[in-house]
This record gives sequence, structure tokens and C-alpha cells, in this order.
Amino acid sequence: MGGVTTGLTYIRTGQYYLNRGGPYKDFFPEALKLSEGNFFVDYGYHLAPIPSREGS
Repeated sequence: MGGVTTGLTYIRTGQYYLNRGGPYKDFFPEALKLSEGNFFVDYGYHLAPIPSREGS
């Protein structure tokens, strides 16, 4: 038996995640770029599609 070989990180836009908001199509490529070469296991992201409250 080995140890952990895969990490799945919960991520969303906002102050706790790169301190920025906006559409995932703008945000997520930056998160991937910052991740590249910084993990020692396989990794993935679980995106949290949280709708804006504007207009509701």
C-alpha cells in the first residue's frame, strides 16, 4: 500500500482563492498556471459554480 497519490482541491472565485472574482473562464487558467510544477501527486480541481446574487 502506498500513500496519497491524488489530490482533489475545492476551488471557487473570491477573497480566499487568489483574492479575485469573475468568470471561471478568466480565473481558472491562472489557477492552473500557478499549480503547474508545484504538486508532487496527481491533482485536480472541484469547481464550485456559485451564481452571482446580482439581479435576484
